[in-house]
Amino acid sequence: GTAGHVVPALAIADELRDKGAVVSFLGARGRLEEELVPQAGYEIDLLDLSGIDRKNPLKAARALAQAAAAIPRARKLIRARQADAVLGGGGFVAGPAGVAARRLKLPLVLTEADRHLGLANRMLACRADWLCLAFEIEGVEGPQVSVTGRPVGKAVLNADRARARERFGIGAEDRCLLVMGGSQGARSINLAAVEALAERPGRNFDVIHVSGSRDFESVRERLEAAPHRAGYNLLEYEPDLGDALAAADL
Repeated sequence: GTAGHVVPALAIADELRDKGAVVSFLGARGRLEEELVPQAGYEIDLLDLSGIDRKNPLKAARALAQAAAAIPRARKLIRARQADAVLGGGGFVAGPAGVAARRLKLPLVLTEADRHLGLANRMLACRADWLCLAFEIEGVEGPQVSVTGRPVGKAVLNADRARARERFGIGAEDRCLLVMGGSQGARSINLAAVEALAERPGRNFDVIHVSGSRDFESVRERLEAAPHRAGYNLLEYEPDLGDALAAADL
């Protein structure tokens, strides 16, 4: 559903593939994984799902109905792939996939990349064979729970600082700040960053700002009109963050 789920899942998939496993994905149609997964070289089967909007009971009910209807579809797709195990990476697609895995009596492993369990993982945790956490979560413990850390992709681990800085036009001795607010971006962070670092004077370091798609155009327009935009690199999206992290100091 979001890069926070998809990117760690791709990092795990790369490790499994390197060890000889055949990996495919289940995703939601029209979401980020539909683009990112094939780009990374994996096949993906798609389900028709929507996120649960807790502020809108009608939309929430529709999303739950979609999730229930997706379970037999997920079961059929998992069987067609002849899967030996199912790994749930969080996000709302993990719910139907996890239930389908249990009905097929396949091993189910869940991963949680955040500091709290998402809805799907809360529902499936008691059914899973293993639950892998990026961080310790209060009240989430047991023999099937391990704190494994957040999966990091090879693009981050193998990124070259000099090459990344050359890409962004940052000098070898210059300081650089990385600004980001998640895959969709955080509006408050996006607006505060361009105001403080491009519209006001006094900045003596470079900036790499990953805004996300939603706010990109509005931030770009403000940046183009900003008096102190030199050394300010605005990106809409950076899938693996390898170059951005390698180039930055903070």
